[in-house]
Amino acid sequence: MKGMNNMSKWDLSVFYPNLEAWDEDVKKLPAHIEKLASYKGKLGDFESFKSFYLAEEDATKLLYRLYAYIHLNSDLNLKDTVKSSKNQQLMLLFSKFGQQTSFVSPELIALGKEKVMSFIEQDDFLKTYKFEMEKLFFQQKHVLDGDQ
Repeated sequence: MKGMNNMSKWDLSVFYPNLEAWDEDVKKLPAHIEKLASYKGKLGDFESFKSFYLAEEDATKLLYRLYAYIHLNSDLNLKDTVKSSKNQQLMLLFSKFGQQTSFVSPELIALGKEKVMSFIEQDDFLKTYKFEMEKLFFQQKHVLDGDQ
């Protein structure tokens, strides 16, 4: 990109130093997704509830870091088929993440607002999810149960 000054370029090294480092992290993502899926049916226990949200935070941070790097990198040159392919690979993992964690809202609603909010109030880390849980229970009539 001749003629571009440095102010017009993204410094993607804040995410990853190179594509190889990105590849190493993307290999870790399926294990994170499987770990989250393993909590299905177990969120009614405080320790499992907290562990799930700690694991979910780690997985989400990794997922968005991977996404930011490859999406912006592929936008630099839309003709770069390697980066475009890696972007598609990540989108498939994004989809799998959503599928494998789709049990969460129905399971929390089945537990009931009182129980879930009692978990939230017991832990400073979980208190960051208070608004999200209040919103979930406010909108619960629009959430399908786990069988649908």
